[in-house]
Amino acid sequence: MLVLLLLVLLLLYRCRHKSKQGRVPTVAYSTARVLNSEYEVPDIPHGYHHYYSNPSYHTLSQCGLTPPHLPNNLERVNSVKEGTHGPSCGLRCDCQHADHCDPVSGECQCLPAWMGTRCDRPCEEGRWGRSCNMSCSCSNGATCLPTTGNCICAPGFRGPHCQHACPSGYYGPQCSRECPQCPHSSVPCHHVTGHCECSPGFTGPLCNQVCPAGRYGNKCSGVCKCTNNSWCNRADGLCECHPGWTGVDCSQQGRFGLNCSQDCLCHNNGQCDPVSGHCHCTKGYTGDRCQEECPVGRYGQDCAESCDCVNGARCFHINGACLCEHGFRGPRCEERMCRPGLYGVHCDLACLCHPTHTLRLPPSCSFLLSVSSCHPMKGECTCRPGWAGLLCNETCPQGYFGAGCQETCLCLNGGTCDSETGHCHCAPGYRLNFLTEKQKDLHRPRPISDQLFNMSSWERFKGAVREPFGTILSTLKRATVPIASIDIPSGWDVEAGSPDGLQPDMLISLTAPKKAALLFRGRYHYLGGRFVPAALERKYQLNLPPYPGTECVQRLL
Repeated sequence: MLVLLLLVLLLLYRCRHKSKQGRVPTVAYSTARVLNSEYEVPDIPHGYHHYYSNPSYHTLSQCGLTPPHLPNNLERVNSVKEGTHGPSCGLRCDCQHADHCDPVSGECQCLPAWMGTRCDRPCEEGRWGRSCNMSCSCSNGATCLPTTGNCICAPGFRGPHCQHACPSGYYGPQCSRECPQCPHSSVPCHHVTGHCECSPGFTGPLCNQVCPAGRYGNKCSGVCKCTNNSWCNRADGLCECHPGWTGVDCSQQGRFGLNCSQDCLCHNNGQCDPVSGHCHCTKGYTGDRCQEECPVGRYGQDCAESCDCVNGARCFHINGACLCEHGFRGPRCEERMCRPGLYGVHCDLACLCHPTHTLRLPPSCSFLLSVSSCHPMKGECTCRPGWAGLLCNETCPQGYFGAGCQETCLCLNGGTCDSETGHCHCAPGYRLNFLTEKQKDLHRPRPISDQLFNMSSWERFKGAVREPFGTILSTLKRATVPIASIDIPSGWDVEAGSPDGLQPDMLISLTAPKKAALLFRGRYHYLGGRFVPAALERKYQLNLPPYPGTECVQRLL
């Protein structure tokens, strides 16, 4: 008996010693119960239930987990509590999207696609798996599934990681759509949108529209820089210049003709015709190469405007502005700076002109301010026709007549001419044949007469002419050369006329009011400003109306 008792005690000692060697950290209490009095139950740590079979074997099962398979001779010490942790699994897990929590610490074990201490936050972009601890490997804007990490490709891409674009001819979601027909496209269509990839110079969904004016290149994004109505290549933006222009943007000129092979020779900023090279002159210039200023008395574009400056003033050839001589002022230089009869810087010197041989300005003739007794600065006298000299006290030299004695007398056979009118006084034995010497040269006249205003040629003359002018004009119908002076007035008073005046081919002396005479233009004509002598009026039986403002009737070259 004693031996048997010692053997039992030895076995119990060995069992207890081996069990304590395999213990986990102890706790204050244990919920295990004894299945057989011969075995000792060790202390159980938090979150564990204890199973055992013999002193050499034991296993632990976590709270909430299915116990492992037990041999037939094992029995669970206590039932498992789902969603618990801690001592005796007495604490509830605080998790949102987790399958369980750690039985000891209570840490939530998140389901795939969730993260956070309570598993209440979804995975951030680019992460997936349990606690979102895996990185996504999707490309080209694909969506990564946070549960599996699989890639959902954006339209236009394919492959496990969406790394490949759709094959040529297809586009859209899963590359399932076929491209439309694009007539001007470098590739069938865009793999994402299905829009045609247009060649440079074309636009539109189907690439069937050319770039709008002023645009060129890929997607019509370039801005044309061509000038002077040149053509811009819609593909590359290169300028195709019109004749006469060259340079990258067709802005250079100075040449004309095919391929701009000839030099322009226009002066004074004249524009060169790009085809013919003809010069288009700027205002105030004329000539084949625009090298000349407008002639005296003309100005403006093509020198088409007539100057209206007076008192010896010249007008600026570009805009017609009057360049007054010293002593005159006003837009037309029509105002004397000194009163009539005075001159000098301070207008304190008296004119010394001959009282009857000098042109004077009557007070009633305010429209003739261009005529005065003497020059307001120089004191020079303005002589009546037939008179000369500083003081207008000398007659014209022999053989000359008219204003300034500039006209040459045409009297023959010893005849002398009137220094004022140029009329011939024949020597004894000679007479003046009225319009007989030039009969053979007469042809289509352009006569000047104070009653023929608004007429530039014989064919355009309208209205009746009083005799003896009818006979005279009939005789002059074919005249083309300057003829001798005719001292027969029409007797008609004309107060208005063509603004351009008449352009005569011959010299005819007629009596006319000064206002009418101012409207005449031409190269050869002149008007005699004398009144018709009573003897001449009776000889031709003229019935003349009175002239208004007769004190202003003067002779004008």
